[in-house]
Amino acid sequence: MASTDFHLRHLIGEASRATEQQAHKLVDDAFAVIEGYADRFTVGEDFSPELLILFAEAASDLGGHEGQAQRAVELYDRLGCEDDQFKARSLLVRCLCEARLGTQTHRLKGLHLLQQLQYALKEFLVKALSIATETGWAQNDTRYGFLVYNASLVFWSVARPMCRLGWQRHIINEANQVLEALKTVRTASSGGGGGGGKGGGGGGVAIPVQVDLPWLIELTLNLAFGLEDAGRDADAQKKADEAGALLEEFLKEQAAQGTPKGGEAAEQAAAARDARLRQMVLNAKAYFNRKAPGKAKEDIDKASGSTVLGTAFFVYNGGIPPENAGEELIKAWNSIDADFDLRAARDAFSTDPRAPKPDAGAPGGARANLKPQKLVDLALALRAACCAKQWPLAVCMVTRLERFQMPAGRGRILLDLSKSECDVWQACNVKKEDPASKMLLTAVDQEKREVEARQRAVRLCEQCIMTAKRIEEVDLMEESAVVMWNLARELMSDDHRFRIHKSLQKCAEILEEIDSTRLVQLRVQLHYEVASCEVAADLLTKGKAELQKAKAHDYTVADNQLPQNILQLLGEDVGGAGRDPAPYIRRFDAAIGSQQHLLHWKTNLYEEPTDPADQVMLVLDQVQKATNVKDAK
Repeated sequence: MASTDFHLRHLIGEASRATEQQAHKLVDDAFAVIEGYADRFTVGEDFSPELLILFAEAASDLGGHEGQAQRAVELYDRLGCEDDQFKARSLLVRCLCEARLGTQTHRLKGLHLLQQLQYALKEFLVKALSIATETGWAQNDTRYGFLVYNASLVFWSVARPMCRLGWQRHIINEANQVLEALKTVRTASSGGGGGGGKGGGGGGVAIPVQVDLPWLIELTLNLAFGLEDAGRDADAQKKADEAGALLEEFLKEQAAQGTPKGGEAAEQAAAARDARLRQMVLNAKAYFNRKAPGKAKEDIDKASGSTVLGTAFFVYNGGIPPENAGEELIKAWNSIDADFDLRAARDAFSTDPRAPKPDAGAPGGARANLKPQKLVDLALALRAACCAKQWPLAVCMVTRLERFQMPAGRGRILLDLSKSECDVWQACNVKKEDPASKMLLTAVDQEKREVEARQRAVRLCEQCIMTAKRIEEVDLMEESAVVMWNLARELMSDDHRFRIHKSLQKCAEILEEIDSTRLVQLRVQLHYEVASCEVAADLLTKGKAELQKAKAHDYTVADNQLPQNILQLLGEDVGGAGRDPAPYIRRFDAAIGSQQHLLHWKTNLYEEPTDPADQVMLVLDQVQKATNVKDAK
């Protein structure tokens, strides 16, 4: 049997290194061996029980083999093994399998999905954590620290669908347990081992686990948002401050380590990571202090080394009211670009086409005095002006920044997003003369001008989201998607939908790749609009696929996010099980289902509808299509 044991270990090892297609076959072969010798897995017999867990981990990581992974874990549980590292690892695998039953197999949504994920976390992940952190068994805090770290990764994978407004408050207990366990492991590792090294003779060898500070920072901020969602604002602010302290510790460690190995490319990557982490923490600090800013804005400026960042973040998060945002942003701008009188340019701006355009400064202006990072800070101030809808100010900022050579990457994206919004605003609000007649544009020409401006802006947003994906800036991907949607809404009609089809499709694909949970409702709307574009082009099969994607997403609105009048309506006693909440918590399902039903009959070549309602639906669709073709001619 030694050869079979070796063969099974070889299959499991190769499955983790092979290509995806080969890995699926290797996992199936390994499972066939396990099923064939299921009664030989026990201590002292031919096969070690740990092989079952190694196989379950490989099958779970590969995906699509949850049934086989669960079968292996069940065989292991029947053996009644002691609480060791493999017992904890089996619980982590079981946690993932139970979570996938809800998210992938049964496609649960809303409260049903929450209950399934809570079951996975409480019954399996929490138990695995208790085993990994049990001092009487582990003998020191670092020996099995890798289990705690793995548990944190499993927690994030399982809890991520619930990390959105209204739902995150339900998982703060589990998030806190994972975070505290990670902190314990990091403290013990940095201390050079735990109690096992002191006893001399009884303990195992300490195996320090390096817990990355960026991972601790992200989990801390995640817990802070969960606490804020639960209404515990003071606790959330404390966690945000803890994240700030961890950031300072991380930056000190990086400075002590010096230049990273790997040359200029590694140095640039490390600098980009540090800047991204700093901005995430400082933005969160501005968010949690938005109701009572105090000295937080000055602290953010001091921590970032920028005179703009604090003002921009507080404008972003509502800490500075829109009516005061203009003056605050002008002060912040002048602290960097003092040679340009931004206030005078804004005051001189006019929507009259005959009025002189505000001066944007000399072409060479202050270019030599502005470093690339300063230009990025000014671009961030510009985005804040757009968020506050200070359009005359934003237009002057865009005109000024276009005089400089904006660095590629984050600064260029921020500028282009703002430019797209400003161009559309000007097309809708700034009058324009016909160059031939010197008269204002007619209503038809003005509408054409607005449509063309929106089309150009949507394409520019498409370039922004693709660039953000290339440089792995998730926040800019989501912001680009939101800006694109807002600018494209006026074009979502039968006459203009074709103009934005490809841009919306690319946006939906990128949000799907990063699996954005914050914008899950927008993803549903994007898939629905892309489906409408496909159907308008007679690509019915593609349209059905997009509608299926839209319906698969869980965008259920939490009860505490519903308006008060809807809550009162749902609370009325109407007899039976009460009023159906689906139209209020999943309000796009009706439109998606109606469109799916129509496409079912339009793509069915061998069956005619017998229901009169379906027959009328098809006739009306044909009449509408014939009318649209006639109008187009």
